[in-house]
Amino acid sequence: MGDPVTESYAAPARGAILVYPVVTKGHPKVSADALDPSDVHMCFELWAPLSSCPPGSRLVQFRVRNRALEDRAIVPLS
Repeated sequence: MGDPVTESYAAPARGAILVYPVVTKGHPKVSADALDPSDVHMCFELWAPLSSCPPGSRLVQFRVRNRALEDRAIVPLS
């Protein structure tokens, strides 16, 4: 399904994190072989160990504080 090399690192008690830079603007101006740091964002992907949660359950869970708005993706603070 995915990359066999990446999948070969999978283990029940081992996870991984991939950190990589992303240039957020089209083709930013580069001077002296350097990018403006404000044009670069660091992103990451997290692969949790298989043993971090039971099969069929979610690794990350969110708790709704305002039950009247629990069907919304973004809930205002007030």
